[in-house]
Amino acid sequence: MESVRACVGTVYKLLHNLTSSGGEEKFRCIRMANAAISSKVLGVPGGLQLLVAAGFAAAGDQGDTDAEKLLKHSYDAESRERARYVLDKLMLLQ
Repeated sequence: MESVRACVGTVYKLLHNLTSSGGEEKFRCIRMANAAISSKVLGVPGGLQLLVAAGFAAAGDQGDTDAEKLLKHSYDAESRERARYVLDKLMLLQ
């Protein structure tokens, strides 16, 4: 259960930073090899799906190494709405 709490908290922070920054580029990209992301989000069943539901998608031409794999948020109108929706739902779980 603790891993789920950590996942929810981490995704909440990612989405809060994204939406409150107006889509600033540094908050729109997530390195999948980042240790915290890998253990707290991607290592939890459903963690990747939660990011995808919020509008993140694999960035094009990611190369062959894990260090280069990125999830990117386009921050267009539809994906902004998805991020806000998921953020609202995660607030209920905090």
